[in-house]
Amino acid sequence: MSAITPDSYIKLVRFDVTKENQLTFPDGVAQVNYFKNQLNGIELEASSYQRKDFKVRFPACIDEIERYNYLIVQNKPYNYKYFFYFITDMIYINDEMTEVQIKLDVFQTYQFEFNYKKCFVEREHVNSDNVGEHTYPEGLELGEYVVNSYKAFKDNTNKIFIVLSNKREDETNPITESEMSVVNMNGVYYNGYVYIARSISILLRLLFAFQDNVLSGGLDSVKAIYIVPYEAIDNDSTHLDSNDFEVYEGAIAPMIYDFTYSKPSSLDSYTPKNKKLLTYPYCFLVASNNSGSSNIYQYEKFKGSSCEFSVSMIPTIRRKLKISSI
Repeated sequence: MSAITPDSYIKLVRFDVTKENQLTFPDGVAQVNYFKNQLNGIELEASSYQRKDFKVRFPACIDEIERYNYLIVQNKPYNYKYFFYFITDMIYINDEMTEVQIKLDVFQTYQFEFNYKKCFVEREHVNSDNVGEHTYPEGLELGEYVVNSYKAFKDNTNKIFIVLSNKREDETNPITESEMSVVNMNGVYYNGYVYIARSISILLRLLFAFQDNVLSGGLDSVKAIYIVPYEAIDNDSTHLDSNDFEVYEGAIAPMIYDFTYSKPSSLDSYTPKNKKLLTYPYCFLVASNNSGSSNIYQYEKFKGSSCEFSVSMIPTIRRKLKISSI
């Protein structure tokens, strides 16, 4: 009878997975390399044959190996396949021997022999977690939102008054509606006259001019007064910085400005480890006109490290103002 030389391979490692939460590999070679080369542990190169779902008598004191929770086995003389086991318990035998009780990890042992059918992955631990890579909603509580940062599109203090009327303030002869001016206000047409005033004092001067001129129709000719950003007006013949009111002759197209907003890398000074927290609905950009209208933009839908916008500005308004007297 020939003698059998023990040649099984055993390694104890720390591998924190469960039956429900597992680590996948592209192939068996990558799997074995990970356990043998990347995880620290204790190896036995010449062990006796190891049975499945049983126990391993490991030649070490329990105090030396109790930190390990996982075991890899290869019975090389008989089968070169690797088997993976959960360590379920350790029992002290003596100072040089510990009984390690094991249970087969079916997923790691046979993951390359499964035939996967169509299924839905409810939750997955991934190797990469770039912002925008994983956005499937999980129904988590959001809590109260916090403004992470704020950036104004333009200087809000730089504004100009717009006055819409159906007559000129200096009318000298009555006119009919067919004689009214049509102004192209950056692509939006207005049937009448458009005035601009740089300050409230200039605006009042214009209104008094309407009130004092009977042929202008008085204040009834003033149909609307509102404020727009200084940058919304673009007309070379209009003196925006004038100390008197000016007739706005209009422009062919809207004023367009580029605006860039950097994507955040932290939330209220906290840098999340889970980059999903930097995507909607946990983190997003709100653009507001400060007049009751706003839009939500998702950071993950913008390429690069910033959000780029083109903002069109038109000095028009739909609401009207009725002035009875000054």
